[in-house]
Amino acid sequence: MGNCLLFEFMVESVLLARDRWLRKGGVMWPSSAALALVPCQAESYYAEKIAFWEQPYGLDFTPLQPLAQKEFFTKPKFSHLIDPSDCLSAPCDIITMDMYTLQVEDLEEMKGQFHFCVERSGVFHGFTAWFTAHFESLETEGATVELNTGPNSEPTHWKQTLFMLDRPVRVYEGDSISGSIVLHRNPIWRRHMTVTLQWNINSSKEETDNCQANIKTFTLFTLTLMNNSSIMLFFNHCGSIFFMQCGFVTYMHRQKVLTLPLESLDFFCVCFFCICVHRLEQRVSPCGGERLTKCLINGGDQLKISLTHPL
Repeated sequence: MGNCLLFEFMVESVLLARDRWLRKGGVMWPSSAALALVPCQAESYYAEKIAFWEQPYGLDFTPLQPLAQKEFFTKPKFSHLIDPSDCLSAPCDIITMDMYTLQVEDLEEMKGQFHFCVERSGVFHGFTAWFTAHFESLETEGATVELNTGPNSEPTHWKQTLFMLDRPVRVYEGDSISGSIVLHRNPIWRRHMTVTLQWNINSSKEETDNCQANIKTFTLFTLTLMNNSSIMLFFNHCGSIFFMQCGFVTYMHRQKVLTLPLESLDFFCVCFFCICVHRLEQRVSPCGGERLTKCLINGGDQLKISLTHPL
């Protein structure tokens, strides 16, 4: 199991092992699993990431709020611990998996529906997700063991996953929140996925913002930079291979010169490329510490990486 049940898709290995080695009548662990969802408040997180820019140190930084929103709310927050009091309704299972019958092909796209009745008034900041996994007993009459990663259980390694709305909405007791969720596996980066949430808020109270056909897609990936379009352009342009494990990066490239248009890069990625080549020098330099690379800005509109020795 992974964050949000499927993330990193380690379950695929479990299914392959089942198909290869589980004999007829054997017991599957986990036997079943379910992804739960609940609308929630996240006031402190919203204040830390967005409201902070209103008056830090007495200065108006509100123009930075859209950038902060894009940076922090287009991807979910992992390792989130939600207080049960911040749940605006009872949770519901939106996706269930029978590990005896689930097929690898089923992991490509999984869909679910939800309907919540708001049980107390508050500010709807987003959705929180977690999973439960069930382990059948080896004894015929034995009890099933449940692993619950939700807020009403002891904290686990997975904790919960928070999906923030772009704009918080005030809701009231008796309001309903209904919609759908789609978990889509990335066709290239097979450990990654997107989560698309679509929802409506219905209320009889005039004060409530009645939101219709809201939709938002979140990307779940193992490294923040992997979702950056500049990195994708970098990969597509030169066929580079990055090995990102244990805190080091090795950049392998067969060409001596790589030129990229700066208009497609942001400052963050330029810094990342410089880190790549710096670490490369430290690891594989045949020149006793002599620089292998030079990063130059040509004419103000290009990033040029020159390799003095082919790799």
